[in-house]
Amino acid sequence: MAKGGILQIEIRDRYVDIVVPLVPENLEGNVKKFYAFQSGGKLPVEFIVGNGGVELIYERYRLRKVSSLP
Repeated sequence: MAKGGILQIEIRDRYVDIVVPLVPENLEGNVKKFYAFQSGGKLPVEFIVGNGGVELIYERYRLRKVSSLP
């Protein structure tokens, strides 16, 4: 989701409801690099664009786009 020109990750479940802004670092090539601020440091975030679609690497998670939103 982009809000006001800033890409964000929204994480919601029964325990957490947070919005993480992503700051662009390098948008060249098939790996788009961003970072998020966490615990006073920079946490790398990557979008990998390939023939099979788009994957998001955030913390220990690898998320794959499998369909469009309704």
